[in-house]
Amino acid sequence: MKFDTLLFDFDETLVSSKAAYYAAYKHALVAHLGDTVEDLFEDIWKRPQALKEFFKKQGRERAALIMESFEIYYYSQHHNLKTYPYIVEVLEKLRTAGISLGIVSLKPRRAGEKELDFCGLRHFFDVVIWGDDVEAPKPAPEGCFRALENLNGKHAIMCGDSVSDIEMGKAAGILTVAALWGEVDRELLLATIPDYECEHPEQLIELVLNY
Repeated sequence: MKFDTLLFDFDETLVSSKAAYYAAYKHALVAHLGDTVEDLFEDIWKRPQALKEFFKKQGRERAALIMESFEIYYYSQHHNLKTYPYIVEVLEKLRTAGISLGIVSLKPRRAGEKELDFCGLRHFFDVVIWGDDVEAPKPAPEGCFRALENLNGKHAIMCGDSVSDIEMGKAAGILTVAALWGEVDRELLLATIPDYECEHPEQLIELVLNY
């Protein structure tokens, strides 16, 4: 049996966006809380849960202002978005082989649509499901189900760099592959027991076409 459909996560699977997020979060926090937060930010950034807790401590109103500032600044950071090496070549080969391709991401549509165009990846994908397109985002399987319904995929696989990607694929009843080529928490991701592991994007060619 050969796969006929491959679903991807977006951030840190197809595109490295951490530099853009880093710059935008840092700008927003310093703008609202002053330079004293700059040194503190370095530590917070290394621990995602700490960033969430930090925002909770700010209170709803201040947190909303910080996030508004973040979103405005984020849209000026597209130069910090980078497609991972060989991703374009891999997508081209998969499309040539007749594989249906889709994206299921937590990213909001208004940001995702711009970034998809900025990175020149839109023409590869038959369907794109963003975080606000579904009522129940990852790790719930709704995004996968909607993508597969649009693609009429019978033998699909979900590729992503996060625990929620793997859990979503499993919940949707399809096979999963851990994307290990970015800045990923390997131990945490592999603890989800994905069906396959890929250290480099090129390995997807062998996996999908010669399964």
